[in-house]
Amino acid sequence: MQFDSVSKSSELCNLTRIVDQNEAGTRLEKFVCQNFRSVIISKKLCRECFKRGEILVNGKTAESARVLHKGDIIDLQINKLALKKDKLEMPVTTLLEDEYLAVVCKNAGVSIKNLQEGLAFVLDGGDGLVKEGKEYTCINKTQRAVNGLIIVSKTREIKTKLMTLLKSGSIRQSYRILCHGKFPSDDETFFHNHDPPFALQNITFTHSTSGEEKYITTLDIILHNPSAISSAGIQEYFVQANHPIIGSNSRSKELKSCKDKSLMMALLEVTFNHPITSEEIKVTINEPNKFENVRQRELKFFEKKKNETIKELRRYGIEITDQLDSEIIPTAYITGEKEFFKLRFFVSKDIMVPRPSTEYLVRAIIDLYLNKLNSGFWKDQGNDDDNMFSILDCGTGSGCILISVLHYILSQKVQLTKTISPHVFGFGLDTNSSALEIARKNAERHLKLFISDNNNYDFQKGDFTSLHNYELVHNKHFDVLVCNPPYLDIARSLPNGDPRNFEPPEALFAEESGYKFYRLLYETLEHSYAKKLDILKEDSLIILEVGNKMAEKVKEIFTGWECLKAIRDHQGFERCLIFTRNSSEINGTNVPAVAATSNGTTSSSTSSSPAPTAHSLFDAPFVASADQTVTTEISSAEEENKECTNEDEAGDLSSSQLTLRALVSTKEAGVIIGKAGKNVAELRETTGVKAGVSKVVQGVHDRVLSVAGTLDGVAKAYSLIAQTLLENPVNASPNSTPITPPPNAFTSVRLLISHNLMGTIIGRQGGKIKHIQDVSGARMVASKEMLPQSTERIVEVQGTVEAIRVAVWEIGKCLIEDNERGIGTVLYNPAIKVTSSYSTTRRNDYTTRTGNGTDFIRQRNDYHSNNRRQSNSNNSYDSTSIRTQNISIPADMVGCIIGKAGSKISEIRRLSGSRISIAKTPHDETGERMFTIQGSPEANEKALFLLYNQLENEKERRLSANANGGDSDA
Repeated sequence: MQFDSVSKSSELCNLTRIVDQNEAGTRLEKFVCQNFRSVIISKKLCRECFKRGEILVNGKTAESARVLHKGDIIDLQINKLALKKDKLEMPVTTLLEDEYLAVVCKNAGVSIKNLQEGLAFVLDGGDGLVKEGKEYTCINKTQRAVNGLIIVSKTREIKTKLMTLLKSGSIRQSYRILCHGKFPSDDETFFHNHDPPFALQNITFTHSTSGEEKYITTLDIILHNPSAISSAGIQEYFVQANHPIIGSNSRSKELKSCKDKSLMMALLEVTFNHPITSEEIKVTINEPNKFENVRQRELKFFEKKKNETIKELRRYGIEITDQLDSEIIPTAYITGEKEFFKLRFFVSKDIMVPRPSTEYLVRAIIDLYLNKLNSGFWKDQGNDDDNMFSILDCGTGSGCILISVLHYILSQKVQLTKTISPHVFGFGLDTNSSALEIARKNAERHLKLFISDNNNYDFQKGDFTSLHNYELVHNKHFDVLVCNPPYLDIARSLPNGDPRNFEPPEALFAEESGYKFYRLLYETLEHSYAKKLDILKEDSLIILEVGNKMAEKVKEIFTGWECLKAIRDHQGFERCLIFTRNSSEINGTNVPAVAATSNGTTSSSTSSSPAPTAHSLFDAPFVASADQTVTTEISSAEEENKECTNEDEAGDLSSSQLTLRALVSTKEAGVIIGKAGKNVAELRETTGVKAGVSKVVQGVHDRVLSVAGTLDGVAKAYSLIAQTLLENPVNASPNSTPITPPPNAFTSVRLLISHNLMGTIIGRQGGKIKHIQDVSGARMVASKEMLPQSTERIVEVQGTVEAIRVAVWEIGKCLIEDNERGIGTVLYNPAIKVTSSYSTTRRNDYTTRTGNGTDFIRQRNDYHSNNRRQSNSNNSYDSTSIRTQNISIPADMVGCIIGKAGSKISEIRRLSGSRISIAKTPHDETGERMFTIQGSPEANEKALFLLYNQLENEKERRLSANANGGDSDA
């Protein structure tokens, strides 16, 4: 598209375009943004032009939502001064100004170029006109991402004098930064190697759990010499000193717990002598709020981890008398134990501490076993050798992988009545004799209850990189080979204070950028296949743990093996790879009673039907049959930052954030809040959650309890709420004292769960909800209907206080793991009152919705009965089925529903098929406006859904805007 005409005057910028055939049907606002980008650089500027009536179609002002046709002439008659003012992206505050110069405060996100262009709208009255003799120039310059003070000259003469002061070092600038690590302010050797071109002041340290360094440093940098460097140069210095500034650009480094794109750097003070009066000028500002927010957040996380460590140590009778520092030896080495897959394992300094990431390998093996079991894989096997499930654990260490799998299978968590179960055997290899002793000790601890002898496991000294030379594994036909090899790059040194410095380096580091042991394992397996040593079966699986961003290279190493599946961890990294040998690579491997078919599948020599392939066994999710009861293990809450994972992964589900709502009666709400808010205040203090109850609405019996915080905190909060309700029965007199309930007294909570997430909680064939009930001992009942004008359903949890805590934890875990399904949920609001009636022919069916679930169920039944009497079309229903519904909308929310030129309400009318009219004036003293909806039951319900969805989106937008408005650099 080309300009048909372009003309410019001193005040207006006139641009013209003609709509082509391929652009017909486009809305005007989109057309303008796409075709006038050189002038209209953002949607915000475009909307401002519409407000001023500067955009015309065929010579007439037009609305932004207008649909264009071929041949329409689009004219822009833009006021250049107004446009220039609009282009100033963020506000600037003037702190000092006279006729010669000014000092202004620039927020992060404003470039020096945009600031200089907009100075005419800030200085000398701010009318946008540069007066005769004036020339605005920014003297000291900072990056776009930096908050700070900028000195502005107003004339060319003053510019020359100020630039002379700057180059001579007579302008003193003080930056404040937050950098990673504990900056060595008194280390002479460090400063000999990294001599800074500035002075350092006011250095303070804050404990952190987000990175390897365990600290963040706040320090002030003073630039006052002739060779003063720029803000970019300051960043580069700290990168070279291995203490990068916190931020997200190429010369900074993010905090793992803070993905804020801001750079933690601000110019807080400038001092200089006035070039005319010689008076000393000193201007200072406070540091941006985001600096303190980051420090407090890091300190809060550190204190939480410290308290967890102290609690763990006290469990073993170990008291900490001195200040607990983040550099202490890992807790597991002090206590001698570590929790893994809900079992506690002995550990010592001779072995690596079990990691949460390794639990993915355990789950993968269990999934394979259960899928084989469910498919009837072992049902018709003819001899004992075939009726076996065997695991080879290479580099077993504490034995946590192998023992966790054996414990799961042998502890009868899978109850079998008709299905034949195989003999299960695990073989652990390690070159470390001390590790083998620990592994045998752990096996004795966890498996002795289920076996009379040691015919289910064996731990032997051996090198998994030379399996082809290790006769003990030859002709064993293992079903699974599992390995978590060392994979940290040996060239990478760990920072001081990293807990991994206490672990044996041979268990962590590998040469060849961390890939050495993957290559050696691949090579020894290839040798074993070439020699037909039958270590593995034809359809065996290899399950490997890999480091962050290592998966693709490991797949390349295992040439001739197919990667069936890559399992991602909670951070989204590929953590577990599952391989099977390509059928084309198998050359005559001698596996008893199993023969390879032409298509690569395997079949039993005693059965005419083919056995499941590795693909089908592992790809298909496990489904429990009617004569099986399956309980899936839940990974334990791990202290990942005290004992870092192999790749610095931090955080587990226990510390994940969650908001969980529940439905309570008015009386229950009173008990939860307590006198003068005492109970809810104690709840917040004890658990660290944010908790509140919706306001009382006359005639509404339900209120909504909201609890937000970490998963552990929310679960504990609901258990305390349940305890409070037991101690203070709602039918007791107001002044009665709390009672002491029986130890196993039952109560219930009614959780509000998005309809879209119910499948996550219930699971396939009810497996997940049954598991939650099994592990918690609670009973759960899920409602079939959604609550009025919402997409939430009730899940009632009944049981003891502890049962409710465990059940809520499990439910919260499901919600966190599948949180994307909850996007767009319309929240239940019992405070909204809706009147619903048939049209004049059905006045006797007038209903008032009070926010109670029974109202909705009754009306939904009416809808279903009426549906059978009407057409499916939204626009061609019989007049007797038309319903009229009225809803009240707060006055400040009406605009967001109507939209620009009625665009949003028109869209709701179109999608729902209902007629929607809006009262011009409020209907009562509350100021609320009445929306009247007319249409079929289905159309009205869809209209209500869309209206409430729009309301919730607007609420979220406003909350987000308020939250982001707190920082001075926002």
